[in-house]
Amino acid sequence: MELFLLFAFFCVSFIVFIILMILDARTLIIRPPKLTVAEGSADSSSPANSATHEEDATSGQIKVSASVTGAGRAQATSLLGHEFEVKARKPGRYYVVGVYDYRGRLNVAPSGGQAKIMVELRINSKTKTIAQATQNSSGNKRSPTSGEFASITKKHLISLQPGQQCRASLAVTAVAESTQGNENASCVAEATLKVKEIQLKPSVFNLLVIY
Repeated sequence: MELFLLFAFFCVSFIVFIILMILDARTLIIRPPKLTVAEGSADSSSPANSATHEEDATSGQIKVSASVTGAGRAQATSLLGHEFEVKARKPGRYYVVGVYDYRGRLNVAPSGGQAKIMVELRINSKTKTIAQATQNSSGNKRSPTSGEFASITKKHLISLQPGQQCRASLAVTAVAESTQGNENASCVAEATLKVKEIQLKPSVFNLLVIY
């Protein structure tokens, strides 16, 4: 009887262990239209310059555009994301994974200027630049060169505590500005980013440490 009870206790403990391990090993995945964070900002130094942003959490699409005619600077930022809650029992390491489609265009006229696009993975108060393009000479630059959308996956490793909120977002920023002493600049930066999904994924090392 004692052996049976001991065996039963072992089986129950093992089952509980497996359940907890599965729960801690779950990858949380959020896709549109379930994104809960949508923000944007735009700023231009004069009425002749322009900066715009668009956020659509339902489709997962964000757009930014910045242009300068003459002197000054214009900048626009747009982001979409989600706020995850860590339900693991112990502190651990997690990958924040951003999956998205992207295309952008930079144009600088012969009169000069500088155009720039940045794509960032923003996690709580930290910012990780995952892509950047700059055009500071006359010409037109598309990314990708075909003008079609490119599918991209980027990830970043972070540390989180049990119950800690993880606010993860994909952001894109467009900047257009005149160079020093140039009063006749003409440049444009514009980009479209489609958020496909954002993941919060436990690292293998994290699971080995916990168990």
